[in-house]
Amino acid sequence: IDLDNLLIVTRQFDVLPPEVFVVEVQPLATEFGMEPSPGVAAILPEVCRLVRAIAQAAPGAVESCVAPPLPPLAKGGRGGVVASR
Repeated sequence: IDLDNLLIVTRQFDVLPPEVFVVEVQPLATEFGMEPSPGVAAILPEVCRLVRAIAQAAPGAVESCVAPPLPPLAKGGRGGVVASR
């Protein structure tokens, strides 16, 4: 199931809060591997900054945002960041 359909299904079952933010990193190509591509690795600090800014701007957000380690990403292209509501 892709992210768009997952959001639709979870919204249908009323298991999401009223407002959901999605920050997505899409590599140009995907391959098997344990490390992110150089391009995706280069953009991860910006992804973390964006996620922290979104979390801290939310009503009732905690002062600091600590995330668990990211799962390995597939090796591939440079990647990019998309943030949407």
